[in-house]
Amino acid sequence: MLLVGVDEAGYGPLLGPLTVAGTAFRLDLAAGAEPPGDVGARLLRALAGPRARDGTSLRIGDSKKVYGSGGLTALERPLLACLQLAGAPWPGRLDDVLTAVGVDPAERRDRAWYCGDPVRFPLRHDPGALDDVVSSLGDRLARQGLSVAGLQANVITEDRLNAAFEATGNKGTVLFDETANVVERLLDLALPGEPALVICDRQGGRRQYLPPLQRRWPEAFVWTLGEERRLSRYRFGREGRRVEIHFAVGADGEAPQVGLASMLAKYLREVFMGLWNDWFATRCPGVRPTAGYTQDGRRWLEETRVAREAAGIDDEQLARTR
Repeated sequence: MLLVGVDEAGYGPLLGPLTVAGTAFRLDLAAGAEPPGDVGARLLRALAGPRARDGTSLRIGDSKKVYGSGGLTALERPLLACLQLAGAPWPGRLDDVLTAVGVDPAERRDRAWYCGDPVRFPLRHDPGALDDVVSSLGDRLARQGLSVAGLQANVITEDRLNAAFEATGNKGTVLFDETANVVERLLDLALPGEPALVICDRQGGRRQYLPPLQRRWPEAFVWTLGEERRLSRYRFGREGRRVEIHFAVGADGEAPQVGLASMLAKYLREVFMGLWNDWFATRCPGVRPTAGYTQDGRRWLEETRVAREAAGIDDEQLARTR
């Protein structure tokens, strides 16, 4: 069975990209068997590991909390380990990670402020530094009958976001469509006939997902299993396999595959905002960097206005329309 988790980072800000990311783990099950009720706990035990002195434990969960306490180091550590277990080589450049998660590096070439490269990459870890973590994590997953199937992401820059907002007229529709893109790519990792359980963090206040699911997969008949205050559940068939998809409040803190997806989305957005701030720092010296959230984004736009006008970069090129 494929265990999929999907989440986003950067849906609310005024500046910078929206990133949507997903993770997939394979749970070994006998044909026709139902997954154990404690599969989430088993996955979390395997991913996080014991809080031991050997340095192989990881923190998995809501990316805002993980980043708030451990910074980029805490985000990068499990992501690099899982990418290696999924078969990706150690990345020497940002583009290596983007390629490994299905993002075309050319996407960042359309905007000068995303074209650069970090001074070092990975940002916080050297080659070989995570060998013991990767080995220990692989062993823990195997003992629980689990393995890493893959990680996928979308990085949607502000120009693409604005074009999508104009085309759909609805910000929520854009988020759902980008989420569905990642879900579909992760479902493509499934073996023939292998069932999949997909868990997504709930998107805003939306409780009913049947219409957009049916629109996305018109060849399937989507069943509503339940639409409750904190959890909406659906089931459909796709290419000979059963797919169950949940949208849950706080899923990034409850389902480890969603937590890890949240961390990948946050990590990619932080990397892109780092490129943004580095590029503009050379053209707008003395202006504090921005994380892109609305109030601070407006401050940044105002403080950089003179320099940007001289460079021919107006607000419409940077700021989101919704």
